[in-house]
This record gives sequence, C-alpha cells and structure tokens, in this order.
Amino acid sequence: MNAYSFYNACPDRSAQRQHQAALTLADNAASRAHRVLRTEMVEALLNDPQRKVQTPGFNLPAMTAAEVVNDNFAGTNGDASLLELLRIVGLCAAGNSTPELHLRASAWIAGAAAEHAAFHRDDLADQLEAE
Repeated sequence: MNAYSFYNACPDRSAQRQHQAALTLADNAASRAHRVLRTEMVEALLNDPQRKVQTPGFNLPAMTAAEVVNDNFAGTNGDASLLELLRIVGLCAAGNSTPELHLRASAWIAGAAAEHAAFHRDDLADQLEAE
C-alpha cells in the first residue's frame, strides 16, 4: 500500500501521523546509513585501502575497502570503473598531475563510495532502527 492509498483508506488522522512519522524515521535512517557508509569508504580509500568498512548487505561484519573495490569490479560497471582507475594511475605515473586529474581521482573515489553506500544502506538502516 502506498502512502496515498493509506491516507485515503484510513480516516483516522492519528494513524496517518504515526504512519508518516514511521516513513520519515525510515528515510532518516536510510539517509544516515548512506552518509555513514559513504564517509567511511571515502576515508578508507584516501588513507588506507586495507581499512575495514561496514558491509551489512553481505552479512559480514566488515571487509577492507580494497576488497569492496575488487568486488565492485565484478559488478555491472566494473570494467568501466577499472579502466578509469587504470587511466588515472597511468596519468599519475607519467607525471601528468593536473587539477583535472585530481578531480578525476576524487570523482572515482566518490563514485566507488556512493556505489558502496547505495548497496548497503538499507541493511545498515535496518540495523540502526533495531538499536
């Protein structure tokens, strides 16, 4: 039942407010979970790819950021992501450090972190709501 049909089917305004509050709480938990996972992954990729990050969607307590990236290479956009990473590394190795290259590297890390967060956010949100 979607929110619109719930409101039409339920004339009790108190129940509507409770339902809306539950939806808002779930949205807040998912947003918080996404932010936590994304930040954790960015920090690991910037500082130490062997740092553990949460992976609640895999029913594992944690994996290293490097393991998560490696797993992402097997996904739908894995080849494109790997090729972009290799291009960035190749340009850095060739001494072509430019502001644009810095932005490409930052975008790659942000994309990897966002993908990780999107995959695991609902599972972490469920854990956060259960606490």
